[in-house]
Amino acid sequence: MAGNSLEKSRRLRHSRQERSGAYQPPPPHQTPDPIRRGSLAVAAIVFAIAGWLAALIPRSNGASSQSLSLLTASPSVYDFGFTDPGRTLQASFELKNVSPDSEIEVTNVISGCGCLVPRLTSSRINPHGPQRLNAFFQVPAEPGPTSRTIRVEYRTDRGQASHPLHLTVVAHVRKALVLTPDHLHFKLKREALRALEWQSDSILVESPAAPAEEAASAGAEIRVMGVKTSAADLKADLKRDHRQWTVTVVFDPANWDGQTWEERVYLQVARGSETPFVYPVPILISLPSTEDLP
Repeated sequence: MAGNSLEKSRRLRHSRQERSGAYQPPPPHQTPDPIRRGSLAVAAIVFAIAGWLAALIPRSNGASSQSLSLLTASPSVYDFGFTDPGRTLQASFELKNVSPDSEIEVTNVISGCGCLVPRLTSSRINPHGPQRLNAFFQVPAEPGPTSRTIRVEYRTDRGQASHPLHLTVVAHVRKALVLTPDHLHFKLKREALRALEWQSDSILVESPAAPAEEAASAGAEIRVMGVKTSAADLKADLKRDHRQWTVTVVFDPANWDGQTWEERVYLQVARGSETPFVYPVPILISLPSTEDLP
């Protein structure tokens, strides 16, 4: 009975408040938007994954760029200056490990030419430690500027990837001989080919008078010691007259197929008491061009 009286009293009070405008119904219960709730959850997962990845990736403090230059060379380019063909010269490079705490192992030393032979005293270089690399260069016969490269590949004891180190030797080769003409060109006419006529021509070989800045070593006399050919169809003969040599080349067309051949005559040349070197002379064999025909 008491409960019914309280309920009637509450309803009467609410009825009076509604008539007076003082009653405000309680706000309905608000349920969160399921779409918005899902978006917040996805964002939380994304941020968590991003933080995990950031913890796995090492921070960049210049270590990657440093690992590419842990090995340096002094000098990186070795210049022999003016030199004579056929000589064997030695270049010396000092390799230095600039890492404070990593040992370097040289895994490969590659020469860009068979005329340049590198030799490393040891494949392992301690931190801050130097190592010597010597390179022996056989100077080519072709006159003018020339260069060759050496590629040094290495890694650290921590397995860091390395950027290969490149070393270079350069030289300016003096002209060892003056050839008149500087090559031979046999232009065989078909009549001579049918008759199998041997073709003959000559080259005059002289020792050059080099400019002062390119002057050869004092007393280093140039001598042509012999001559060889690159094909059995070519014969060569050498005659000397004081400081001049005449090279007579004879071509036998019996086996010639009418195509253009590029052969060589090799002069064996010595300077002073040094080891002889080979000086190639181009020999071209072809039919006459339209300009040569009458």
